[in-house]
Amino acid sequence: MATNQRAGIIAKYAKEFGPILQSPFSPSTAVAPAGSAGSWGFSALPTLPTLPSLSSLPSLPSLPSLPSLPAISTVTGMSISSSGGYALQFFFYFFLYGLVLFLMLILVHYAVYPMFQFVPGGKGIIPITTTTDYSMYWNSGMQPITPAPDRSILADSLINYKFENQYSVSIDICLTDLTGKSGLDRLIFYSSTSPFDPTTSSLQSGAVANGIASQFSNKSTGVSMICYVDDSTNDVIVTYFLNAGDGSTVQRSSFPIQNIPLYTPFRIMIAYDTNIFTVYYNGLQVSQTSVGGTSPQNPGKSQIFYANTRTGKCGYVQTLMLWSRAVHQEELAGVKVALTPISKFAMPKFTPGSGPDTCGNSMLTDLTNIWANSPSPTPVPSA
Repeated sequence: MATNQRAGIIAKYAKEFGPILQSPFSPSTAVAPAGSAGSWGFSALPTLPTLPSLSSLPSLPSLPSLPSLPAISTVTGMSISSSGGYALQFFFYFFLYGLVLFLMLILVHYAVYPMFQFVPGGKGIIPITTTTDYSMYWNSGMQPITPAPDRSILADSLINYKFENQYSVSIDICLTDLTGKSGLDRLIFYSSTSPFDPTTSSLQSGAVANGIASQFSNKSTGVSMICYVDDSTNDVIVTYFLNAGDGSTVQRSSFPIQNIPLYTPFRIMIAYDTNIFTVYYNGLQVSQTSVGGTSPQNPGKSQIFYANTRTGKCGYVQTLMLWSRAVHQEELAGVKVALTPISKFAMPKFTPGSGPDTCGNSMLTDLTNIWANSPSPTPVPSA
């Protein structure tokens, strides 16, 4: 009874699912007869094309073997995923943000407010170290006999600069005994458009009725600026001779730098800025004089600086510095050039009571040991 029921159920499902089971993988006999074990077979599959064997393919040429490189972790001792990758990312973003910040500062500098300070004392918040742009002359320890700039030195960048409206000059000076010194003996240095020899000039030492400055007002001398000691005191004055436009000469003098001590080096700096010229004494401003928009006495010609070459002069010079622009006071204080010691001025060594060059100042004693025990160079006091 039970056997007949199982056979009936199998026959029922075989009838219902028989068509579904027909496939390439279907049995050779659709359904086994009920009650029999039956056998399942598979229909024949389509024949695939035969592929050539790999051995029959032509062989490729062999490539040279590359040397094996050590792993990055072996070289650096760090893990790529941790230390190396993080460091590269850090430097990349650091450079990127720095570049963006720099470009923003440049934009603000030129469009809104100066951000970079290119010269000491100039406008700007961030100081930028730059090379100095002055040229130095007369620092050999001997009194100069050649002008500055020296046109015989082709490498000098200032030989073609006219020194008319925008320039600065700094010079170290030391005064000797002034007793009996007058006229050209009180001339320290000057600028001129043509050679001027004070040793053969008609402006001889001795009593000068109208003072030394008036002797250079004639433009035929070619002199446009003089620095000298006042005719009757130990005050130092700077005077410019300017073209008034109608052929006449205008004279503009600085305020006197009063009571200059003798046998004591000091530094004079003059900044000529088209309409005014400013005089500094050891870094401190002592005078500012308007020139009224006038031009030098001999416009269009190059000015050259000369030292007084007279043997009886009272002013000795060293360390001349020239700029082709007007220099600010703060920048002058930042010049890293020490004041020249007295031993480098090549001054005559006077002994009191030895003759006409005797020192007439009772405050000065025997000067014989001054040069032997000259002090070390001292910086110019800041403003």
